[in-house]
Amino acid sequence: MKGRTLVLALGAGLLLVSAMLVGSPLLAIHLSRRPLVPATPPLLQDVRAGSGWASMGCSRPTSPSFASMSEAVSPDLTSRLAALFPPGSDADALQTALVAQGFGDMATCKDDPSVYHAAFRQTGGGFAGPYPIEAVVAWRRTEDGHVEWTKGFVSYLAP
Repeated sequence: MKGRTLVLALGAGLLLVSAMLVGSPLLAIHLSRRPLVPATPPLLQDVRAGSGWASMGCSRPTSPSFASMSEAVSPDLTSRLAALFPPGSDADALQTALVAQGFGDMATCKDDPSVYHAAFRQTGGGFAGPYPIEAVVAWRRTEDGHVEWTKGFVSYLAP
């Protein structure tokens, strides 16, 4: 009986130590989560990222390494933009809406000043999520101030 008790006690102790070795880092990872700042705006809620190169709406680079790559357009964000600001919409209204949702860093493409882009950057999150988002909205503004097209690019960043 003493042998069995000793084996059971050692087994229980080993199980407890193993649980602490595995559980402590997982608990630390869970507790290290920080809130996302700024909060995710409605335009970016539950959007998927695309794969490829993030053009920010600008022309494709001439480097051969980009020749076979597609644009990393987010299907969700791009469709939302098209619904809210279809071709012919007021470009100033698009820009105002983006600023209201936390977008900034407005700029134009060097090779085409009619293509604008604005960025949203988030910090925080944790190893196990949620992950901060970085998004860029690009659009072409016509000479008379209307939207010709819109594109959205999304990436999720490891904290």
